[in-house]
Amino acid sequence: SNNTRRFPDVFGPHDNQDGFINTLQKIKSGDSIGRLISRDTLQTQKSHSFVFVDDAVSAIMSAIKLGPISTSLNICHDEHIEWTKFVEIMAASLSPSISDIRWNDKEEPEMISVTVGPIDNTLAKRRLIGWKPTSLKKAIEFTVQWYEKDPCRVVETLRMAESSSDGSESEEEVEDSARTKKRQRCEDEEKSFKFNFSI
Repeated sequence: SNNTRRFPDVFGPHDNQDGFINTLQKIKSGDSIGRLISRDTLQTQKSHSFVFVDDAVSAIMSAIKLGPISTSLNICHDEHIEWTKFVEIMAASLSPSISDIRWNDKEEPEMISVTVGPIDNTLAKRRLIGWKPTSLKKAIEFTVQWYEKDPCRVVETLRMAESSSDGSESEEEVEDSARTKKRQRCEDEEKSFKFNFSI
């Protein structure tokens, strides 16, 4: 049978979802950030898995070379952290860094869409030769700094997120950028498997 790559929430440059950038803008503006999982559980009480877009792309490339296998591979960072810790790393990655974060205990996080987990990438690291995920902290820092270097990147992400949500993004538009094409491939895989983490 064909191998399956299972992705938690993906983040990184050329994102076609706006959860990361919206959260970053809230950190900078001092707006409150949601951290509610369910009616009685806050994001301080649950760890999540995430995956950096470059790691997702390299895993897909490695899996193609590997060929069919009989099990599923979880693609994610080695580290599993609470959403609040994720946001704190984002805030610390700004220059100057921000330590005062306002939380909203009645709203869900914008970026968290996969609430099943955390997941284990041990099998993926063993089967995908040469694949090793980036440090989660370094990936968050890189993504924050990537946005900070060019305000046009914020506009690009928001435009892509809007197109993705209303279904107006065509295959031709995606193929205009090789990087964007790879990113879309990751997101398509994520949508297919985000709610199915049991082997």
